[in-house]
Amino acid sequence: MESETLDPDGIREKILSFLNNFPDYNPKDLPLLSSNPKTGKIIGSLCNDHLEDLTVENFQNISKNGDYLLRCATALLEFGMGNRNENSLNLAVELLASCREYLNPSEENYGKSLIREGLAKEIIAKMGINIVGNLQKDIELQKESRKVFDEKSPYYGDSLIYESSARQILAENGINPLNNLETAIELLEKSREIFENESIDYTRTLPIESQARIKLGNMGINPTENLREAIKIIEESRKSFEPGTTYYAASLMDEGAVRQNLADTGFEPVKNLEVAIELFKESKKIFPKDSTYASVLTNEANARLDLVELGVDESSNIQESIKLYQNANELNSEGSIDYAMVLINEGIALTTFAQMRLEPLKNIETAIDLFQKSKTILIEENPTYAWLLLSEGIAREFLAELGEESHYNLHKAAELYIKAGKIYASAGNIREQIQVNSNLGSLYYDMGKMEKSYDHLKKAIDSIENIRSSIKVPEHRKNYFENLVSSYNTMVFTCLALNKKEEAFKNAESVKGRVFLEYLVSEKKKIEGDPKLTANYHETLKEIAEIESQISEEKNGNKRLKLADELGSLENRHDQILMEIKETDPLYYSLKKVEPVDINEIKDILKGKTLVEYFSGRKLAIFVLNDDLVVEEVEIDFKDLRGKIGKFRDAIEELRGPESSEKLEIAEKIASELYGLLIEPVKEYLRDEIVIVPHGYLHFVPFQALKGDNYLIEDYKVSFAQSAWSIRFLKDGKGRGALVVGNTTGNLDCAEEEAKSIAQRLNTIPFIRADAKKNVIMENLKDKEILHFACHGWFDATNPAFSRLILADGMLEARDFMDMDIEARLTVLSACESALSGLARGDELEGLVRAIHTSGSRYVIASLWSVNDSSTTELFLNFYKNKGEVRDKMRNAEMDLIKKGYNMYLWAPFQVYGV
Repeated sequence: MESETLDPDGIREKILSFLNNFPDYNPKDLPLLSSNPKTGKIIGSLCNDHLEDLTVENFQNISKNGDYLLRCATALLEFGMGNRNENSLNLAVELLASCREYLNPSEENYGKSLIREGLAKEIIAKMGINIVGNLQKDIELQKESRKVFDEKSPYYGDSLIYESSARQILAENGINPLNNLETAIELLEKSREIFENESIDYTRTLPIESQARIKLGNMGINPTENLREAIKIIEESRKSFEPGTTYYAASLMDEGAVRQNLADTGFEPVKNLEVAIELFKESKKIFPKDSTYASVLTNEANARLDLVELGVDESSNIQESIKLYQNANELNSEGSIDYAMVLINEGIALTTFAQMRLEPLKNIETAIDLFQKSKTILIEENPTYAWLLLSEGIAREFLAELGEESHYNLHKAAELYIKAGKIYASAGNIREQIQVNSNLGSLYYDMGKMEKSYDHLKKAIDSIENIRSSIKVPEHRKNYFENLVSSYNTMVFTCLALNKKEEAFKNAESVKGRVFLEYLVSEKKKIEGDPKLTANYHETLKEIAEIESQISEEKNGNKRLKLADELGSLENRHDQILMEIKETDPLYYSLKKVEPVDINEIKDILKGKTLVEYFSGRKLAIFVLNDDLVVEEVEIDFKDLRGKIGKFRDAIEELRGPESSEKLEIAEKIASELYGLLIEPVKEYLRDEIVIVPHGYLHFVPFQALKGDNYLIEDYKVSFAQSAWSIRFLKDGKGRGALVVGNTTGNLDCAEEEAKSIAQRLNTIPFIRADAKKNVIMENLKDKEILHFACHGWFDATNPAFSRLILADGMLEARDFMDMDIEARLTVLSACESALSGLARGDELEGLVRAIHTSGSRYVIASLWSVNDSSTTELFLNFYKNKGEVRDKMRNAEMDLIKKGYNMYLWAPFQVYGV
C-alpha cells in the first residue's frame, strides 16, 4: 500500500499540511491519511467535527518530537482561533504542554510553546469559559516564557503584549482593575522598546494601550490625562492605515468615542463633542452600511445627546439623535446586543426630551418601554445591563415627578439603582458607582430617608475625593470636579436635615474654589520638560506681547478687531502648549491636598469677626460662624434670585447717567429686596465685622450696597473671601514701599490725577503713560507692600486667565500674576470690572483677584463695574488717609462718599477681598 511507502517524516509533513490547511486540504492526501493507522483517527475526527475524540496520544503516536508537536498544536490553535472552536483550542493547550516534555527548557521553541498556550487560554477565556482561571494561567505562562528569551527578542515583546491583553480582560471582569490596567500599560510601553517604530508589531501595541487608557479614564483614574493620551495613541496608529480603508475608518470612530469620554470629564466638552461628531461623519463615508456603520450612527447620536445636556442646539440635536438611533437599529439584527444598546440610548434621548417638558408623559413612558424591551435581550450582571438599570431608574424618578404612581416609581428607581451599583462594584467601575450613589443619595433625600441619603452620598464623595487627589494637572482637577458637585450639594442639605451642621459646612466648603486653595498652599515650579514645548511656549508669549502692544497703539477700530481675533488664536495656542507642558512635567504645579480646616481654627483666625457663608443648592443655606455655627435655610426661587441680581446690576448701571430720583428709587428698591433675602434671615447673628463668602451668582452682588434701614456698609465692616478655608492660607506680605501705576493709555485723565495724588500720599513716584511699560512694572512690583493700578482693565469672559490690566506697551494678565511671587500686603485694582471672574461649577473664580491672591497679596481691592470718575480719586485718597485695617479704611472712605450724596454707582463698586 502507498501508506507503507511513507517514512515517518513524510507522515509528519502530510498531517501538518492537512492541519495547516484544514478545512481546505489536498484531496489526494485524504485516502492516504485516512487509511494510515497512525493518522486515520485524526483525519476522521477533524472531518466529522469530533475533535473531542482526539487526545495528545494520537499525535504522539506519529512522533514524539517536540518541534513536530509544537507545529501541530499551532495549527490547531489557529483553527480554534479562527472558528472559536473550544475543542480545537483545548487540544492545542494539551499538545503545547505535551511538546515541552521533548524540548530543552532553554530552547526557543520551549518559550514559543508557553506563549502559544497562554494565547489559547486567553481565547478560551474570551469565549466566556473559566474567564479568571484561564487568564491567570495565561499571565503565568507569559511570565514563564520570558525566562527563555533575551529581553530584546521579538518573542519577548510578543509575550509582553499577550500578558497586557490578559490583564485588560481581567480588569474588565472586575479583577484588580486598577493594578491590571496600569501593569498592562507598563508592559506595552516596554514592548515598544523592543519593536522598531512603525513596524507592524510596534503599531499593534498602540490600540491595545489606547483601550487600557480609555478603561482607566472611564474608571475615573486620572481621566483627562489617560483619555488625552489615548487620543494621541490612536492618532499615531492611524498613520499606519491607508486613508479610505476600514482600518482608517475604525480609527476615526475610536477617536470620536474617546473624545466623547473626554467631554464627560468636563475637558473642553463642547469642542470635543463637536470634533467627535465630525470624526463619526468622516468614518461614515468609508464604512459599508452594516453593523459597524450602525455603531457609528449610535456614537454620533450619543455625542449629540451630550451636546443637548450642555445646552447646545437642544431641540435639533435631540431630534437628530433619535433619528440616528432609529436608523442604526434598521441595520442591527433584532435581538442582538447592539440592537439592545441602541434601544437604551433611544430611551435616554426620550428621557431627556421629557425632562425638557416636551410631551413629557408620552416620551418618558416610551423610554421605559424601550428599556423593558432591551432587558429581554441583554444578559444580566454585566456593566451594560447595569447601565440599562441606571437609565430606567432615572426615567422612573422623572415619572414620579410627573405624579404618575410616585410611591411605586420612586421605590422602583431605588431598586434599579441598587442592583446597578452591585454590578458596577463587581466590575470595578468606579465612575459609574459614583453616579449610582449620587442618584441614590438624591432619591433618598427626596423620599425623606436622610440616613440612607447620607450613606450613599458619603460613598460617592469619598470616591470623588480619592480620584480628584490623584489628578496632577490643576485644570484637569477642576474639569473633573465640575461634573460632580451635585453630590456635595445634596450632601449639604442631607447633613442639615440630620443636624450635622459642621459636616454640612465642610461639604459646602468642598465645592468652593478647591483648585484656588491648592494653588495657595503649593509651591510654584519653573517650566521644564520637553525643550521644544518650552521654546514654543516662550515664543507664543512673545507673539502675544507683540500683538497686545499693537492693539494698545492701534487707533483704527476694524484693525483692532482683527488684531483681537489674532490675539485670541494665540491665547488658545498658549493654553494648548501650557497644558502639554503640565501633562509632561506634572511638577510644574505639584498641588498639595488640603485637608478640611477645623471650625475652631477658622474661629481663631476670624478673631471675633462673623463669617457669613452662602450656599446655593436645593435651598439657600446661610452659615453664620461666631462662637457657634448657626445655619438658616431659605426656600428660594433661584431663577427669581438671579433675575433680581441682574436687575440690580442694571439699575446701578443706569445711575452712571444723569441722576434722577426715579432711577435711584428703583435701585434702592431692589437693594432692599435682596437685603431681605440675603441679610435679614441672619441679621440677629451679625457682629460689627463680617466676612462674606458668596456662592454662585452671589459673587456678583455688591453686598455693601444692600439696604435695610441703612446700607449694609453703614452698619458693618465688610470684606470678602472665596472660601473659609482659604483665609488660613492668605500670606502676610513683607514688602516695603508702594508702586503706583496710572493712565497707561493716555486717555484716562481722572486715573492720571488719581495716580499722581495717591503716589504723593504714599511718598513714591507714579508710573504714568509711556513710563508704565510691562517689564518695568513687573520688575518693580515684586517687593512692594502696596500696589495701586489706576488704568484700564479688561475681564476676558472666554479665557479668564487672560483678564488683564492694560499697560503702556502691553498687558499685565492674570496668568502673569499666577507665575509670580510678590510681597504685597495690599493690591488695589482701580480699573474697569477688575473683580469680575469666570465662574465655574466648582465655584472657581478665575480672574485677576484670584491670580493676585495666589501670587502672594493678602488683600485685593477690585471693582464689580466700570468707573472712571473723580469720585474714585476721592475714594482712594480718603482710603489712604484713613488709619486701621484695610476693610475699616475702605468702609470709612465709602461712607464719606455716601454722606456727600454720591449714588451707589459711584461709591459701591469696590470690594475688599481678604481677611
